[in-house]
Amino acid sequence: MPFALIFHGTCGTWGSFRGKIENTKTGYGEMKKFTMSIAAAWGLLLILSSAAMGHVPIIEIDDFTQENPLVLAETVEKSIAVYAWLESEDDVDFANFDLRYGERVFVSTLVPRCDCYADFLPYFAVAGPGLQKSPSMDDYPIYTLTQYKELYGDGYPEELEFFDTSSDPENEYDGVLIVPNVGPFDEREEFFEFFAHKWYYGGPDFDMYPELAGTYRIFVWEPNGNSGDYVLEIGKKEMWPLKDVIRTFFVILPWLIFNGEIHNDGCNPRF
Repeated sequence: MPFALIFHGTCGTWGSFRGKIENTKTGYGEMKKFTMSIAAAWGLLLILSSAAMGHVPIIEIDDFTQENPLVLAETVEKSIAVYAWLESEDDVDFANFDLRYGERVFVSTLVPRCDCYADFLPYFAVAGPGLQKSPSMDDYPIYTLTQYKELYGDGYPEELEFFDTSSDPENEYDGVLIVPNVGPFDEREEFFEFFAHKWYYGGPDFDMYPELAGTYRIFVWEPNGNSGDYVLEIGKKEMWPLKDVIRTFFVILPWLIFNGEIHNDGCNPRF
């Protein structure tokens, strides 16, 4: 009799325990599904938000050199954000694109907002057919290479000399326009960029419709001898083919979330 009672009690206890385990498993499974649903919804929100903001992200893995430049295979009007890095005072990043008549060329640079990048001020230049006269820009001055030399003396990549023929009165097709950044002591615009979830310093813009089609080039450098991370923004048209959505969601977005594009350990632009 005691054995029967003990056995019955044990079975009852085990049955109750097993029920709790099953309930726990069910609860864990439901919680896991819920968490995955939230994560998927958040990821989709980020993708849709990034699409609304327009910039398809690109990461500089290998240095964009003159021999191995960033090549814009699609239209230059497609909005992209290139997360790049100038690793030394002599480093110059290069990008090439073919312009069709009537297309708009928009270029800008951003810098992660960090104390260590307070003096990191990338300049850029656009070289190509017909870029001989400095356009009138409200926010940032834009200079021909000749004008830049008169004002700054040096502090530009020597490669620009090869593409600039504006001093030749018989040549109407080639030229270089340089877009300097603000001065070291000037106030810089600061803003939060939702897609990368980071704060950035704003930079200069280049926005114009060149009159001639042909091959154009972009140069990015830092004339003050500083190195650091920056974002090269190109284009204004929102274009998100499926391959870009997949690559962004599964490859680039996790990279950006964990500051994978930041090379300086002392920089955390989330705060």
